[in-house]
Amino acid sequence: MKYFAGQVAGHDSLLEVSPTVLAKPCNQFERQFYLDAPRLAPAVVPFLAPFHGDFTPASQDQADCDESNAVLIDTRGGKLNLVIQLGNVLAHLRTPSVMDIKLGTQLYDRLADDKKRIHMEELSASTTNGSVGWRVSGLRLHDPVVDVFTNYGKAFGKSLDASTIATAWLEFTKHVPHHAVRLFILEQIRANVAQFFATVEQVHGTFVGTSLLIAFDTAAAVAGSSDVPTCVRWIDFAHSELDDAVGPNDQFLFGVRNVLAALDWALAHLQSVSSSPSL
Repeated sequence: MKYFAGQVAGHDSLLEVSPTVLAKPCNQFERQFYLDAPRLAPAVVPFLAPFHGDFTPASQDQADCDESNAVLIDTRGGKLNLVIQLGNVLAHLRTPSVMDIKLGTQLYDRLADDKKRIHMEELSASTTNGSVGWRVSGLRLHDPVVDVFTNYGKAFGKSLDASTIATAWLEFTKHVPHHAVRLFILEQIRANVAQFFATVEQVHGTFVGTSLLIAFDTAAAVAGSSDVPTCVRWIDFAHSELDDAVGPNDQFLFGVRNVLAALDWALAHLQSVSSSPSL
């Protein structure tokens, strides 16, 4: 096995079991979320990575690995005591440009002690999580001119405020040379996020620190394709629970609503300017 090169945020802990399946160290909350979703929130399942059960020694035997590819599974000092298998939602994209969006104003779960809670409250207040309910926690762009990927660190998302965060969508698509294709990509993403929002409005639970993974195929975009593959998936459930007893999660929905508002701004901006590779 090897580490998954497409991870853009969080700890570098995802491993490739195969080109289409990843192994992810996790806690019981995350594993339970994937187990509960088909029963408690079936409408949201299409927005999740396909769940392929637990990663076991048998799974490792089936993985394409040798001593030169041997890696250690990062359990973060035992905090992540389980390993699950998830479908690689980027597998269908030849050269994916990827954005990881951290959702919600609350970044701590019900088990957090006072020290952790205070720290996460300060983090939220100091970033756009606190002001608009979402933050760019990772960005990985493919530059077709030189055929390389550029990874943006956390500093990029933290450099944005409520008045500038919508420009992240312009940065995300800046390497797309065709104006019409750039608009198409953002329109497709906007439509998918709107469908996601309509779905999760009806889902009850506590969703803390979850993310939207958003991607498109840069190679298809550069070729001027009229149907550029895109991806919108809901990920990262280490602090989240599905629970019909608690109702919709307003702080989380606030963030998704503002992601849509930012996409609307970016689309309006692009529609107001002339076609140019430098947009």
